[in-house]
This record gives sequence, C-alpha cells and structure tokens, in this order.
Amino acid sequence: MIKLVLPNSSMGYPIVDNFGIINCEKADSYNIIHDDIKILKKIQTILLSSLGCLLINSLKTRMKFLSKRIFEILPDVSKLDFEITDENLNKYFEFDEMDIKAIEEQKQTGEGNLTNRQKQDIINFDIEKYVSKDQIKFIKESIDKECPKISKRTKKVTLNNSNNDIPLINLIKTKKKAMTPPKKTNSNNNTKPTKPTKPTKPTKRIAVTYKYDTKTHKKKLSAYSVGGECIFPFKSRKKSDPLLSDCQPNKDGSEWCATKVKPNRVKEKWGYCIPEGMTVDEYSKIHSSEK
Repeated sequence: MIKLVLPNSSMGYPIVDNFGIINCEKADSYNIIHDDIKILKKIQTILLSSLGCLLINSLKTRMKFLSKRIFEILPDVSKLDFEITDENLNKYFEFDEMDIKAIEEQKQTGEGNLTNRQKQDIINFDIEKYVSKDQIKFIKESIDKECPKISKRTKKVTLNNSNNDIPLINLIKTKKKAMTPPKKTNSNNNTKPTKPTKPTKPTKRIAVTYKYDTKTHKKKLSAYSVGGECIFPFKSRKKSDPLLSDCQPNKDGSEWCATKVKPNRVKEKWGYCIPEGMTVDEYSKIHSSEK
C-alpha cells in the first residue's frame, strides 16, 4: 500500500512511503493512499510548489493548522502531462503578472516556505537509508497481520475536476473525532426533531491580539487575531459546528474566542482570552511584574 504521508500539522511537507509502513498519528496530519506512485509524486510536487504553499497558507482558518480543503481545490494531477514546476504551473493556470507577484511575495514572506534543497530532501526521502530490508519486511508482515482492514476513518476522495474513470485517492485524517450518538428514527418517518437546548449565558470575557510566553513572559503577537469583547455563543469553523459559550483552550495553555461572527454565528475574527474578571491593563501589569 503506497502512501503519501503529511506529518506536519501546519504545512504537510509530504513524504512518499513506497512500502506503506510509515504512519503519523499526530493530530491534524494526513495520509493519502493511491495505487499509482506517479499520482502521489505529482500531488507531493504540487504541495511543495510555491503555488501549493500559497494555497495551504490561504486556507488556514483554525489556529494555523493545515485545512483538508486543500485537497478539494488541487488540480486533477492525472491530467497534468508536464513536469510540475513553478514556471509550468504559472503557464498552465495562465497566471498574470499580479498573480505571479502574489505567489512570489508569499514565497519570500509566507509561513513554512522551504529552500530548493529542503524540497529535494523531502522528495528524495528513502526509508531504506534508515531501516534495513529485513526490518521493512518484518514491519509489512506485522501490518498485514495486525491491521488487515483499512481504518474506518479512511475516506475516498475524487480528484478535483475528474470523471468516474479517474482513480480515487484515499484520504485519512489522523485526528480522532468525538463520537456522536445516532439520530433516532422510526419506520413511519414521522419523528419530530428535538429542539436544541439553549446554551447557558456565558460570562463576559475579553480578548487581546497577543499571548505571553510562559517561559520568557514576553508578548507573542498574532497578525491574525483581533482584540475586543468575546462574542458568545459562536461556532468554530462552519455552521454545523456546535455553539460554544466560553473561551476555547489551545495546546500551549492559552485560550481563544470569537471577536467577530457571521450571521450564522461562525467565527470571523478571533483573539486570545485574558483571565476571567481581569482588565487588559491588569493582565499586562501581571506579566510585566514577572519579568
């Protein structure tokens, strides 16, 4: 089983797994399965291109994590019959000077950009340099024995703009989702939907555009955040998400909330929450005194 492994939660940085023995169980990472290694190689090259880097950064909406929407807008690589380079992609999509300038600016100042040498190191990655053939054989036999079935979290995704004759890619998101109870139905289909419970009235919270490093106590500004009073309830990413009535925790211990929402309550702007009942000045003075 050949795979394209995207271990980096922010930019992907895809690695081709020729033997199907590499896996990444880190949150917000992906594995792409396909029978044709040429298809995986093309997907890898596009994701590592300047255009791919621009698309990945442009689609980040949740705390700078890689969005699976990138796989929905990638071109159908099975129809690209040319060498995938930045120049050829610009010609293929007929980008004008303004488009190319935007891509180049992202290439120079955007997040997660790699040098050409770093890209080649990823493309040329060979696990046989680190693991012996006997070890690879043992791992494959263990996988076939212990994992005979494809994970239930594997989803088949058609390549963009393709027809039914084009192969499918299997996309596995390794982040585990919370289980939701099944909806109750009866044979007459006359069951009335239950009304959603109203969220409890939240406490007033304030958000700022920075957080403090717990070790250095220095401010870490975020160009994407907007300060102000938290707006509750709000939805994190899409209208089908549950309503949230309090600040949400980050992995580093900080919290965030929506400071602007759309009419459907989906977050449009966000900021870092300061402790409950504290003013911005009080929050700033506490960390200033800790230096």
